[in-house]
Amino acid sequence: MEPEVIPEPVVVEPIPEPEIVPTPEPETPKVEPKVEPKPKPKPETKPEPKPEPKPKPKVEPKTEPKLEPIPEPESYPEDDYIMDPADDSDDSAVNQVDYIQWLSDEILFSRALWSGLYSGIYSTHKSAVAKPSEQCLGDWIVQDMVHLIEFRNNMLTDYWNVPISEYKNAWLASGDLMFKNFDQCHFKAVLEDVNAYCSGSSAQAATEKVEDEWSKYDFDTELPESEE
Repeated sequence: MEPEVIPEPVVVEPIPEPEIVPTPEPETPKVEPKVEPKPKPKPETKPEPKPEPKPKPKVEPKTEPKLEPIPEPESYPEDDYIMDPADDSDDSAVNQVDYIQWLSDEILFSRALWSGLYSGIYSTHKSAVAKPSEQCLGDWIVQDMVHLIEFRNNMLTDYWNVPISEYKNAWLASGDLMFKNFDQCHFKAVLEDVNAYCSGSSAQAATEKVEDEWSKYDFDTELPESEE
């Protein structure tokens, strides 16, 4: 028999404990102080010279021209003639003659002016407008004016003894002064032609327009037959 082999005891070595190495603390970085750069010196700016204000031109206030009143004449010829009908002096008679002469000259000038205007307008072509007659702005105006002035004077001085015939003649003279020149001088017809020419339309068109306006009204010009 073989001898029993006694196994050697197994020596268990103790497990060495791991060394605890302390973890190094993280080093805090050193913060270096910031060095601020020195500010660059600003270049000195010279102040710009202020422009001197220009002197404002003196505006003189506008002065409106003073309108001097037109001196009125001491008297008019017609005033001397009709203002004092009871005056029978020589001066009054002279003033009456002067007034009649002045009025006659004014009428003569007006007639020449209107005749010249008519001749100038219708010198290049004929027109249906008749020429001013001899009664246009004629001497009858002076006669009618003298008659009316005498009628007024008689009314002021001796009202009760003025006959009816003078009333009638004064009425007719007033009508002639207002309307007779329209028939004898043809003022309206000439001015219608001037207006038509200036507005660009012909005189015939203007006449037709007037006729059309009157055609709207139905005038019966026939007299009814008398019953026997």
